[in-house]
Amino acid sequence: LLLGEVNPKTVALRNAERLGGLIDDILETSKLQTGKVSVAARPLSAGDEARGAVTALLPWADRKGLRLAVVREPDLPPVSADPKRLTQVLTNLLSNALKFTPLGGRVEVSVRRGRRERAGSVLFCVRDSGPGIAAEEQAKLFRYFAQGDAGRSSGTGTGLGLAIARAMVELMGGAMW
Repeated sequence: LLLGEVNPKTVALRNAERLGGLIDDILETSKLQTGKVSVAARPLSAGDEARGAVTALLPWADRKGLRLAVVREPDLPPVSADPKRLTQVLTNLLSNALKFTPLGGRVEVSVRRGRRERAGSVLFCVRDSGPGIAAEEQAKLFRYFAQGDAGRSSGTGTGLGLAIARAMVELMGGAMW
């Protein structure tokens, strides 16, 4: 971009949104660590919740030239979750996938019934065609302020999102891996 093409108001708004998100993440981390986060679980349609998170992120995916989709099994049972917290978790996972998926790639959230030891549950799975995360880095990604090589080298993120998402899932009685 040429400097003359940059709209200072747009840049300021994006930077303010980014800073607001960082502040929210830090406050959320503090509340989680002190046990001051509550959840109000109720029966929800897992497929509808996934579709809502994807719909909110479609403009970003379009700007990046990515395909963003929801794949869901039919006749899923309701999931007991806090709608605000579930949306926060799904948006976080999808945002990470969008951030690290190259042009022309695909990001997908699938929603399906749990099987075998997870029977009776509903599984949300986010997949992308990005570079992936090395096995030795995966375990540490759920720690506060931890980032994989891609996050560190890109200079994006704080390393809070996945730790917050996992804590939210656990507060709602679920598990995340």
